[in-house]
Amino acid sequence: MFYALLAIAALMIIGEIFSAMANRRVRREGFGSEKWDTAHRWRWILGVPFVILSVFITYPMAGDTAGYTVVGFPLMVTAFDEAGHDYVGPFTAPSFLANALIWYFLPQIMLFIWARAPKPSGK
Repeated sequence: MFYALLAIAALMIIGEIFSAMANRRVRREGFGSEKWDTAHRWRWILGVPFVILSVFITYPMAGDTAGYTVVGFPLMVTAFDEAGHDYVGPFTAPSFLANALIWYFLPQIMLFIWARAPKPSGK
């Protein structure tokens, strides 16, 4: 499962970079609607709530001898066993920072999808 989550993180980072470049091109060439342009200007502020909420993402994971509650998605930041003991390591801080960046740039993917959505043809 660890490798699947690592792959999700890598795909999100690649998607966010690709989306940011495509969104910059849409903005520069004027293909976005007025609402899209407004959202694009506010994308940095829109990412802050995602970062705050990412701290509260937890999910259960079975271990060899006990169950754990894992904090952090897509990268595991820490784990707590059933007794409440935490398990941290040298990758705790980098994983937390990487998760924060992934969630902070998530609006880029949303804007990318919005820019490619079919435009209504009626008046």
